[in-house]
Amino acid sequence: MGLGQWKGPVAEKVLRVCHSIALFVALTTKENQRLLWYCDNDAINEITKTRNFGDTQKVFQQVLAMYAKHRFDLVGFGRSFERKSHLDDLLSIPDLAAGVVQDVLKANANGDDIPGGKEKISLVKWLTTKSQFLSKITIQVNKLENGQVECGMVNFEPAINDRSAP
Repeated sequence: MGLGQWKGPVAEKVLRVCHSIALFVALTTKENQRLLWYCDNDAINEITKTRNFGDTQKVFQQVLAMYAKHRFDLVGFGRSFERKSHLDDLLSIPDLAAGVVQDVLKANANGDDIPGGKEKISLVKWLTTKSQFLSKITIQVNKLENGQVECGMVNFEPAINDRSAP
């Protein structure tokens, strides 16, 4: 299909990323909107002998057509510059937020303390505070033991720490 040659973990990652983004975009956009996917220079976007960033774009467009039944005015793609710029903050913040959410959910599932602890508190507070101008949701997707998948919105609530009780 002219989508490049993908191997192992990178093939799995490009499909996981493209399907997740395409589903989210299909649910949150409408006819004739413009879409820009700005991404970092990770394994799914690197230029190799058998594929390049254009192949990632083709995979995404094929997957997006599976989920979005409406047309877009424009679907654009961008990648980080080789030299760091202020635009990289657009990528760093979601990566940091996703990492903190992963740590919180994993710690909750295992009954552990959140790794890193106090330096993540400010970000967790920001993620869980309602805002007039920005909607923030966390959706968790789990593979069940029977092979099925479940998903749902995560509602964060502060834990009551017995040691802090009067």
